[in-house]
Amino acid sequence: MLEFSFCMIATVILLLGMIKIFVWCGKDLVARRKAHENVLRQGTPVGIRPVFYYSTRMGAAVDSNIFGN
Repeated sequence: MLEFSFCMIATVILLLGMIKIFVWCGKDLVARRKAHENVLRQGTPVGIRPVFYYSTRMGAAVDSNIFGN
């Protein structure tokens, strides 16, 4: 019973991690498309900058104050 409970908790944590990654990938793709379309609509004769987009914040880490500083 103990082993099953441990495996179930580990499976749930992995599943939640996968869901978080899929949400982040979707947000990143939408933001990347919008940034790319904005660059293309500017209509300047200069080519696209090599770095016109920075990755969307993943939001996987939570700021905490464990040590009470």
